[in-house]
Amino acid sequence: HMGPDLPDELGDTIRLGPPLYAAGASAESVVDEFFSDVVTLGRPKPGAHQYPFRYQSTPRLRSNVFDLMKERMHLQASRIIQEERYMLTMRSGHLVEMDVPLLSSIAAGTVVSGWYKSPLVVENNLLQASADLNLIRSNSDRAAAISVLVPGKESGLSAKEFNKLDSATRRQLDRIRLTGIEVLDAATTAELADKTIGWWRDRCA
Repeated sequence: HMGPDLPDELGDTIRLGPPLYAAGASAESVVDEFFSDVVTLGRPKPGAHQYPFRYQSTPRLRSNVFDLMKERMHLQASRIIQEERYMLTMRSGHLVEMDVPLLSSIAAGTVVSGWYKSPLVVENNLLQASADLNLIRSNSDRAAAISVLVPGKESGLSAKEFNKLDSATRRQLDRIRLTGIEVLDAATTAELADKTIGWWRDRCA
């Protein structure tokens, strides 16, 4: 901040810890850096989950999945993982920038986290990801797959929150399947990486 330094104590009940710094490519990635250092000021409700729900951002999920792919697929992984956003040449000749982090000459894919508390956020993320894949499919002969991390019942959500999120997510995934995109979903990063690797094994050319 630009003003004078704050005192270590703001009162009898509030004490400031040492400053924390983080940098990232997006607001989500910065929040991820701080998440485990933040202590909420409130008591858990009676009967609350022992392990509260913690969202998993798409950028962090992709990083973890891609690390596992590189460990197990080696050079194959480096050929398909895209470090930059992809510029698609439309059949009309126009260029369109899109978020497609997995790409080969015969296939396109993306990795999306459904591990958010808000069904609307998850639906919007899936809608955008599938729109990009369908645009590639309509302008090339590539097959397409979307890898989605989906919370299970033990994720820390209440039963009501889980049912609402799961219903919205499954509805959107069913719609994506109907467009011809392969849906790879799992409740853990390791399982999602396994399914993603399995689908891409013979599509790295």
